[in-house]
Order: sequence, then C-alpha cells, then structure tokens
Amino acid sequence: MSSMNACRSLLLIAFTVCCASRGPAFGDNINYASGYKAKLKPFLQENCFRCHGEKIQKAKLRLDNLPFKPTDPDNYDLWQNVLDRIASGEMPPKKEKGARTVVAKPDPAFKLKADKISEWMTEALEQASEQVARTKRAKGKGVLRRLSKSQYANSVQELLGSEASKLLVETFPEEFIDEGFDNIGSSQVMSDFLVSHMIKTAEDAVEFTDFDKKSTTREELTEFAARAFRRPVTDAQIAPYFRLAEKATATRAYAAILCSPRFLYFYDDPGKLDSYAVASRLSYFLWNSMPDKTLFALAADDKLQDEEVILEQVDRMLEDKKAELFIRNFLHQWLNIDNIAELPPDEKKFKTFYDDGLEESFTTESFMVFKYMLDENRPVTEFLSADYTFVDSDLAEHYGLEEIKDFGFVKVKLPDLRRGGFITQGAVLTSTSNGVETSPVMRGIWVLQNILGLRKPAPPPNVPALAVDTRGTRTLRQQLAAHTKSSRCASCHRHIDPLGFGLENYDAIGGWREEYKNKVKVNSGGKLPTGQKYRNIAEFKKALLSRKESFAQGLASKFLTYAIGRKMLGTDRSELKKIAGKLKKKNYGLRDLLHLSATSKIFLTR
Repeated sequence: MSSMNACRSLLLIAFTVCCASRGPAFGDNINYASGYKAKLKPFLQENCFRCHGEKIQKAKLRLDNLPFKPTDPDNYDLWQNVLDRIASGEMPPKKEKGARTVVAKPDPAFKLKADKISEWMTEALEQASEQVARTKRAKGKGVLRRLSKSQYANSVQELLGSEASKLLVETFPEEFIDEGFDNIGSSQVMSDFLVSHMIKTAEDAVEFTDFDKKSTTREELTEFAARAFRRPVTDAQIAPYFRLAEKATATRAYAAILCSPRFLYFYDDPGKLDSYAVASRLSYFLWNSMPDKTLFALAADDKLQDEEVILEQVDRMLEDKKAELFIRNFLHQWLNIDNIAELPPDEKKFKTFYDDGLEESFTTESFMVFKYMLDENRPVTEFLSADYTFVDSDLAEHYGLEEIKDFGFVKVKLPDLRRGGFITQGAVLTSTSNGVETSPVMRGIWVLQNILGLRKPAPPPNVPALAVDTRGTRTLRQQLAAHTKSSRCASCHRHIDPLGFGLENYDAIGGWREEYKNKVKVNSGGKLPTGQKYRNIAEFKKALLSRKESFAQGLASKFLTYAIGRKMLGTDRSELKKIAGKLKKKNYGLRDLLHLSATSKIFLTR
C-alpha cells in the first residue's frame, strides 16, 4: 500500500468515527413531573403563562402545555432558552400596563423567587445532561474534536522545525465558525477534500525535513509519534509506521504519523482528564500548539492532576512568547476581526482607513490592551471602560486624542468615556459595521453575546430585509423602528437594537460623530434587556458595568469555549457562576480569570 493510500485509510477511519459520534444517544427520559408541578409550574403560572399561554404566544413560545423532559434534545433547548431569559433578568417583564410593558424598579422578593427557580432549573438540566452523558459514555459515543487549521500548522511546525506547513494550510477549506470560534468540535467538518489536502500537506512538510537522509530507528520513530500523538505510544501502535519505514521510506512513515487520527484528533476519555490530556488542553489553549518538553515531563509524572502545578504552568506559559498566539487568535475570533475583510469599509467614503493603515492599528491596539491587562492582572471590567489605551499617531488622530509625536504605539490616558474598553475600539466598531454605514443590529448582537453573555436569538423564517432609505431622509433608528413593527421582528429586535444604538455615536470605522450626514443629531439612548436605560455612551458603559458579574461569567464562557472546543451549555451555568463568584473576590483580575478557567471542572473534564 502506498503512503498516500495508507494515510487516506487512517484518515477515513477517523472521519467515520467522527460522523458516527455526531448522533445523540439519549437514555430513557427522567421523570421530572413532581419537581415541575411543585416548583416550576407555579412560578410560570404567576409570571409567564399570560404571555406564553393558550391565548397569547409571544415570540411563538407556549409554555402552559410544554412538558418538562430535558433528556429530549429539543425539549432541553427550549427549557434552556427559558432559563437563559429568567437567569439574565430579561424575563419575565417586571410590570405590565395594558398592552405596553413598563419596567419598574427591581423587586427584591421577585428577584429571590427568580433566582431560586433559576437554581432549580439549572440543577434539573445538569441532572438531565449527566444522565445523557452516562448513556453516551456507556455506548462509547461522543463528539470528537480535531485540530483547527492554525493548530495543525503550529503543531507541524513544532514537530518538524519548519514553517512550510503554515503556507500549505492556506489551501485548506475555511473552518466553520460557530459562536465566533473555529475549533468547535460539533461544528467541524471532515471531508474527502480536506483529507486530500491534509495528506498532501503532511507529505510536503516532511519533504522539507528529508528524513530519508537520516537513519531512522524504531526508538526515534516512537519518540516522534509520542510527541505527535501527545502521549506515549504502544508497540502495537508504532508497528505499522515502522514497517512502512522499512518497506518504503522514512519520510513516508513520518508523513503517515502526521495523517494519523491520533495526531489530528483529541482522543480524551470521557470524565476527568488524565495528565496527558490536561497538558494538551493547556498548550492548545494558551499556545495554540502542542505541549512542550516541560508539559510532557509533568504529564509523565502525573503531576498535572495537582491544581497548584497547573497554576504554575499557566503562569510559565503566559510568560512565553508563544502566548501571543493565544492573544492574537482569541482576540481575532472574539472580536470577529475577519468581518473587516469580508465587509471592508467603502474606499471612497472612508479613505483615511486605507491611507492611514487603520486596520493594522486597530488590531495592534486590541492586542496591546489585552496583553497589558494580562501581564498586570488588570480587572476584566476594563474591557468595558478603561481610562487608557494604546495608540500610534494615526490612531490618536482618528480618535481625536492629543497628537502622538513618538514613533510606534504608546500608552495614553483617556480624557473621557468616549474611548476606553473594547466596545469603543476601532476593531470592534469596524467589524460590527457593514462597510458603508453602522449596523445597530450587528453591534447589538455583539454586545448581547460578548458582553451580556446571552445567546443570539434565531431569526424567524422569511423575514424581509431592511428597506434602505436611499434619499437619506430618515435615521437608521427610524428605519429599524419601521422594520420592527412586525411582531415577528419585534420580539428579538426590541432587545438587540437598543444595545447597538448605544454605539451610534461611532461611524462605520469607529470615528466619533455628533450628527449624521443629513445633520440629524445622533440619538445613542437605549436600554438593556433588563430595562436599565441609558442616554449616551458614558451611561451605556455604566449600565454594562452594573452587570460586571454577568460579564465576568460571559467572558469565562468565551475563554472556556475557545479552550475546550465546545459550546457552553446550560449545565455549565453553575460552574461558570462559581468562577465569576471567585473572580469577584479577586477584584476581577484577567490573569486570575485564566487561572480559574484552567482549574475549573469544565476545563479538566470531558
């Protein structure tokens, strides 16, 4: 069998296993009838059925006849959505006056009831999830996660000492982006097209090293395979590769290792991770690449079961230059920077964006702020409202700050709340625009997901596009108001759009403006989904800061989603809440948040 066919066979095995693992294997439904009847139903009757009952079904959601059987995937998702709305304080509305919802002052007694029912629902969903997980483990099923494009390229470079793989992976198909990230196992695709490119990349990358000129012993091949597979290999596992080296060439044997499912996939047993799996999870989280000798040695001694050792390694890894891969890769996806290239600013309307190279300045600013906060363990609340940033001369001019005479980027103190924090950085404001004008919808969704930690609601089918006012006689707020007169649109947009309006003082490339081109004054007022109102960017930031625990919890979920390659579930809520609670006691330090994430139950289990 040729090396190409051998590699293809190995990869097709992985592909088959991966596809087979996608189907859910649910056990018998758990009987939650008594708990629902005694706890959840009375709360829903008092607060929810009048809007989601027999006569009225706002947002097309009816709860009065919805069974509580969360081991069924569709039923689980519905109740998870209900839990999200209750736990965030968005639902139920605090007060109603006729047909119009009016937000009243928070009622402590009501909040206590809502918190208790949220805790019960979280425990119930966790119990259901564990029941499902046990069934899936018993049947040997689960979603496999493979290396992303960048992880693959970095790992091959570490193994071969060549950057050729970084050029070769550019031919790979684009990764599917799910919740902003490209490494979500349940959304990854393995196709024959990708298999062919992986095989070709492995062979070409190995050719640069030219193992055929070296004498390859079984021990050398075993050592290479152990590094590639990120754990010790058995004699049975290395045997086919050694036979290939003997019958064909060493180069083909090494290429076959790089095509192996054990290299391409994370093979972690369900439950608590062993030390080798922890080493891989740490390295791909903080370095976006494979473990180094130190992590391998600690794994061999089984020391990565010790929380103190893990914390020591987190700090060591963050001090390494490779940690810049984490900062750049995480920020690139969290801030949705790819959208700038997909919807670039109009060259005529925003000439300075290109003349001053603002895209590079934007990304550098975000990188330097994040790195500074990480190095100094600054509070994560500064993501929302810092009194400093890093700018060069062009960016300072764009932001309307004092002239920068020094070359390169410098840290500057900001005069007011117009700037400071990621939500008013050019990278976010440009990536959440459409290249021609601002998009309160895109910006509102970004704030909803990345700041408030809520899920973007799925749009109803056959919703007409927003009619563009080509005459420029109406503001975007007026156009969206007309667009959302439809009840189908209003149920979602009444929460999304006001969050985007809070950023309307910034144009499509983040420049400050007091009025639109038609001389109409910008109105940046709005309210959070909980009803808290604001009139301008300063009050918007203060409103967001009043929910700092929710923001910390949401940021922890982003870190962990990126770190372990799966979306956070309702069953992760209690652990995320614990992380946020512990972080509060540590004054919300960013490095502390990474510490807490890397030692959490979510991070250390599969």
